This record gives sequence, structure tokens and C-alpha cells, in this order.
Amino acid sequence: MFHTIAWRESIADIVENDINPVNDGIWAIQNGHFLPQRDGLIQYARYGAAGTGTQARLNSPTFRQQSSPWIRPVEAAIVQVNKTQVADYRDRPLGIKGLEELEFLGSQITGGAAVVVGIAGVSEGPLTPAPNATVIPMRGTGTTTAVAGAWTQAAITWQDTLPAGIYAVVGLEFVSVTGLAARLIFEDQVMRPGCVGNGLLATGSNDIFLGGKLGIWGRFNSNRMPNIEVLCNAADTAQTVFLYFSRLG
Repeated sequence: MFHTIAWRESIADIVENDINPVNDGIWAIQNGHFLPQRDGLIQYARYGAAGTGTQARLNSPTFRQQSSPWIRPVEAAIVQVNKTQVADYRDRPLGIKGLEELEFLGSQITGGAAVVVGIAGVSEGPLTPAPNATVIPMRGTGTTTAVAGAWTQAAITWQDTLPAGIYAVVGLEFVSVTGLAARLIFEDQVMRPGCVGNGLLATGSNDIFLGGKLGIWGRFNSNRMPNIEVLCNAADTAQTVFLYFSRLG
């Protein structure tokens, strides 16, 4: 299991900027940086910014002992309308230390100030492999008015009612006109795993977020569906999600 965190800020162009974290509710923030309480493994990261020539990197006291890792590839868009580009670290995750401030540094070229966004998924250990079982994507929709630049819990109406049982979530897609990311809230689980958003239904998400490639995200009972938090770049009022799950019993 993993936890999804985000950074979002309007920054000047040309120079490298220290991007502010989005208030998380789970992870502490200190001196304008995330302050993880335990060691962790960054499994994926995404950086998006309007304009061209964008670049971003992660920084911490431990990273500085070698070299701050650059996020590659990056996207010249805040909200992606093609298949999302994501830096995939699953084979060799980036290790971070507990009680060390984690910085996200980015730049953009627009000729002025512009919003930039960073997303990362962090686990406390190796990912739990997904079960060897059929994976079903189920569609849900919402009409909650999202707070721009903040995690907002969205009320989701699911297309089906599941048979009684226990299910494992193994993926998620989130589509909204200015959607940046979405994450799941499970009962009895602190970590809130999530995916990068997309602006178009027809495009689809990066494969890393589908079909168990990030292991088990969490488990739920059929009568207690996970809740959804969304992060949007504006006050969107329409959300579409696809929850990928396998039945455990």
C-alpha cells in the first residue's frame, strides 16, 4: 500500500522554485515541505506545468549526499489530456528518510507566473502484490464542487451494487476537466493511495495505475465502499472515476 501526496503553486518562470505542498491531512508539513514521520519508498512521481522546458527534482538531506533525483519525463501541461507521463520507480524506488524534509523543486517557461503541480506515491515498504484474480473496473460519478488546489472529498454514485464479500482495490482512474489527482480513503487504513488525473474520458490513464501494477491499494467490504478525494486545478463540479478491484471472498 502507498500514500499519494501533492504539491501545487503558481510560480515565476525561468528560475527553479520550491513548490508548496498541498495540505494533506495525513502527512505533516514543516517549513513549507513535507515531513514524513517514517522511512518511505517513492514508487512514482509526476510533474506538470504550462509552457515548455519544464523540469523538476526531489530534494532532501539524504538525496543531497549523492544527487537530487530529477523527475523524468515531465509534462508541458497542468492537466493531461493525453496518456499521462509518470516517472516509474517501482523497480528501484527512491528511498526517503523519516523526519527529513522532502522538497519538490520545479521550473516552467511561460513568460510569467503559472501554476505547476507535482504528485507522488510513497509506500512504507515493498508493495503488496495484487491477487491472481479477475480485475473489474467499475464506474462511478460525482457532482461535488471541488476546492481548487485542495483535496476535496467527493460523493460518488457507483453504477452497480456489489455482491456481499471482501474486495481488494488494485487500480484507479480519475477524469475531470481540471483533475490533477484522486485518492482513496479506506476504513481502518491511514494511507490514501491515488492516481494522477486526466482531462478526457477517451484518453485513459497511465498503465501504472491499472490492474495491480501498484499492488493492493486497500481492501473493503461490499457495503462500505472506499471514499474518494479529488484534487482539481479549479472548482470542478463533475467527476468520473473507474475503480479497479478483485474479489477476495
